[in-house]
Amino acid sequence: TNEKVLGKHRCLLAPLRFGAGIKGKIADAWSVGTPVVTTHLGAEGMHPSEWGEEGEFGGSVCGSVADIARECARLAEDDSAWEEESSKGLQGVEAMFQRQKGEERVLAALARAGESMDQSRQQDWLQ
Repeated sequence: TNEKVLGKHRCLLAPLRFGAGIKGKIADAWSVGTPVVTTHLGAEGMHPSEWGEEGEFGGSVCGSVADIARECARLAEDDSAWEEESSKGLQGVEAMFQRQKGEERVLAALARAGESMDQSRQQDWLQ
């Protein structure tokens, strides 16, 4: 399980060069308190503020290989930095993936879609 594997490590190294949306590997690491070291692309879509939530990125967003190495070493050696980033990740994943809030958003979207279904079908006849 994620907790057994990811929870043993000081950080998740995710030097992503491409990708979009939710990064499952980052969310998985945060869910067990493991800070993440990634690139700007890796962090894209993973800041709680991008979801309308409060919080900070749980780990480090780096612009170079040297920065990635430095941040991995910092998290491996500095217990207080690790605790702080671990806490940010746990708070961020909780804020971004709240089950109740997600259910409310999905149900509201379905209700809106149902209310305008006839109009949508007329406008989007291809589907």
